[in-house]
Amino acid sequence: MNRHYQVVRTVTPQDSTATVDLHEFRLTSTNTAIFTTYSPRLHEGIWTLDSSFQEIDLDSNRAVFTWNALDHVPLSTSHVPRGNYLEVGDGLHHSSSWDYFHLNSVDKSKDGNYLISARHIDSVYALSSRDGSILWQLGGENSTFILENFTYSRQHHARYVGESATQTIISLFDNDGDGYTATGTESKGLIVAIDHKNKSARVAKQFNFPTPGGHVSPSMGNVEQLQEGNVLVNWGAQSRMAEYSQDGNPIWSADLGLLSRNYRAFKSDWIGQPLQLPALFAAYDATNLSTHVYMSWNGATEVSSWRVYTSNTEIGPFSLIRETPKNGFETVFSDEGLLLWVLVEAMDMLGIDIYDASFHTCYAAN
Repeated sequence: MNRHYQVVRTVTPQDSTATVDLHEFRLTSTNTAIFTTYSPRLHEGIWTLDSSFQEIDLDSNRAVFTWNALDHVPLSTSHVPRGNYLEVGDGLHHSSSWDYFHLNSVDKSKDGNYLISARHIDSVYALSSRDGSILWQLGGENSTFILENFTYSRQHHARYVGESATQTIISLFDNDGDGYTATGTESKGLIVAIDHKNKSARVAKQFNFPTPGGHVSPSMGNVEQLQEGNVLVNWGAQSRMAEYSQDGNPIWSADLGLLSRNYRAFKSDWIGQPLQLPALFAAYDATNLSTHVYMSWNGATEVSSWRVYTSNTEIGPFSLIRETPKNGFETVFSDEGLLLWVLVEAMDMLGIDIYDASFHTCYAAN
């Protein structure tokens, strides 16, 4: 989508048996998109959910690369028994296919190889862009590297941070459990340094939630290395997130509430300019003899304040009665007495009307 929230391109999987899965959708610098797909397949007599991903050229919508877990990773490596809990599946029917691998992230390095996260094998894999073969594995039973004084499980969002001839640095979100077959004590963000010469890996940085005891997120989550060197960590199903400075100190945190589930969180310089009008609702409170005005503009990032106008007729003239700062998603303004007609204007930080079309009127109930 563009900044007006209009769809500018749609990509679809080039496999009639696959549907786009929610776990990954990543745009690359080479004008392609990478997304995950899940497909039930009868494999070794077991209905298995095959984790796959495709890289699609954005101009032609043709697949330039396809990878399937069942072609490269045996069922015996899974850390999640069949039928252990509903989401995993028992493998007895295509509708309950065993999710033995659970691919939940895909990244691409500068040299074109791929980095994937397999949640149900507790492993991160590097894959060859030439033939899809496994270049190395971090974690799990067949790890290429010795993990020095750390473990991780049920992880999400493996990403390349840096590479050299002898070292690869990645980030990942260590869920440390799923609430079923793996029960950890604290989910955290990790920066891991992999030494290809010594065949070892160590934690370069660790980010725990900045309150005592931390949090366990049984699903979802991500770690984003920001351009200025800070790190943003999202505790997935817990819908909590925190930003850390380069020295690892927390400098910002947020909590979306227990009823929300936030798969990933990102920080960027984004300006959203929705084409629809702001939402406005005005209601007269007969008990307190006042009018309450509710203003919001979904997706508009530049709103700093609202100017509230009123008139006794629909066509005006309207008089400014208050400019009130934007306060969260929905701003509420109250004024004594009955306001028959209300008009609001969205203002930016410089006090300039964001759009000429930013006016919206609403009749106040009486």
